[in-house]
Amino acid sequence: MPLQSSHFTLAPSSSSPQSASSSRSFPSTATTSRAIIPPPADDMAAHSGWCTSVCKAEHLRGFINSKVIPEKAQNQWRIPGKEQWPMPMPGEFVVFTSYLERGLSFPTSRFLRQFLNFYKIKLSDLGPLSLQQISFFVTLCEGYLGCPPYFPLWLAMFHDRAQRKKPEEGGDLIASGGITFQMHAGKLENDAFLKPELPGKAESTWRKRWFYYKEVTPSGELALPEFTMEPSRPRRLNVKKLPEAAQAMVEVMLNRLRELKFEGLKAVNVYSCWVGRHLPPLRTRPRLMCDYTGQFDNMRTFHESWSAEEYERIFTGLTKAEFMSTPGFLSPDAVYYAIHRNPRNIIFARHNRLVSQNIIHYKP
Repeated sequence: MPLQSSHFTLAPSSSSPQSASSSRSFPSTATTSRAIIPPPADDMAAHSGWCTSVCKAEHLRGFINSKVIPEKAQNQWRIPGKEQWPMPMPGEFVVFTSYLERGLSFPTSRFLRQFLNFYKIKLSDLGPLSLQQISFFVTLCEGYLGCPPYFPLWLAMFHDRAQRKKPEEGGDLIASGGITFQMHAGKLENDAFLKPELPGKAESTWRKRWFYYKEVTPSGELALPEFTMEPSRPRRLNVKKLPEAAQAMVEVMLNRLRELKFEGLKAVNVYSCWVGRHLPPLRTRPRLMCDYTGQFDNMRTFHESWSAEEYERIFTGLTKAEFMSTPGFLSPDAVYYAIHRNPRNIIFARHNRLVSQNIIHYKP
């Protein structure tokens, strides 16, 4: 029986009217139809927030080398031309390079695709820090609770806000990065272990580096929402009530997270689990992060270890959490395994199948 409430239903993916009936494939740009044409150029108000991309192939080289994105020969990404706003070919969506630093990789995870479809938003509606919050949440679930990301837990922890244009400009969602997340006020807000310790703000130039990407969606699964120049119409940004069974599970998970804090869990451990091990949270993986086996685990995008200098640069760019330069920091397995292998996490095992085989489907 799927979990139900007046707010949402966790229903099998095959029952979703939005599910793809077959694998989605895309022709090469040499044979595809024309790119999406936006409204006339003089209607610039509709495109505020976009600018000509300054992204070059060299900006992606590091991500290619670390296998976050594939080589261009695989025909999955494309550098924009001189267009002043995105004009993707059919099947392409827009990716900001800053996303690749904050947990996005390809093929995208089922959770991310379901997440965007639940809120009826596009990938580009997320700012870099919003994407990072989702990555942090996924890592908490997979790495420390030992289960797939549990969406009711997200709903219990966060509410979303939409940044809109001024009423005289139509009041629509801004063109990019318009969705942000905040922790619910009250007791949760004081539990610092749940916070990703985000920097004060993202680099101001993040909107200037964007490119096009396309991926094949597995048969029967939701695809990433298609990119359009039409403003998204987000829904359910502040779900306040969970079904009773889901709420009970959420309370158990929150209590376990509080225990983990008492046992020594810090934001730095969560980032180390993800960044230090080359495990992008929003990428499809065959197993959970808690099942990581070591440097040559096939879940890693890259099998080389970070240099201390490079890792410190990346870490301090992601979070204001204190950087630890101790020898055990780059290989935190002793602390990590002592936490995430705790026998109490077995209480979540029976929920793994439910969470991994169901998609988020709204019930009005």
